[in-house]
Amino acid sequence: MRSGPVKKRPLIPDRKYQSETVTFFLHKVMTRGKKSLARRLIYRAFARVEQELKTPALEVFEEALKNAGPLIEVRPRRVGGANYLVPMEVKRSRRLTLAMRWIREAAREKQGKPFDSFLAEEIMAAGQAFCMLFSLALARNIDSAEAIE
Repeated sequence: MRSGPVKKRPLIPDRKYQSETVTFFLHKVMTRGKKSLARRLIYRAFARVEQELKTPALEVFEEALKNAGPLIEVRPRRVGGANYLVPMEVKRSRRLTLAMRWIREAAREKQGKPFDSFLAEEIMAAGQAFCMLFSLALARNIDSAEAIE
């Protein structure tokens, strides 16, 4: 028997940044129940982000999650005995989960340095990707506007 949808449990905001998304990411990074180790790795990565970019790490992290998460995904739909892949908008919770998973896995795949340095690199790369693309698009748009005149 089905008992209905599962209720989301409230997340306790992070100690240092007072953010529920950081707590959620902490749970994604944590392995084998070692929360204090995961917290230390995330705080070191955030400190490195703040040191290199001279901006608050939480802003960069939220921008990275926004940039890394997908807006649309294809899901199978069964219509008249045939399966079709239909593009659908991704819900906010799934978008955050996928973005956190992709950032974490990209950092875990790398070898040679501590995990926190790779995590900081991935957060910075995802956080700055949109800024770089936006500036490139803006430059192209200005060039095309000058060509029209």
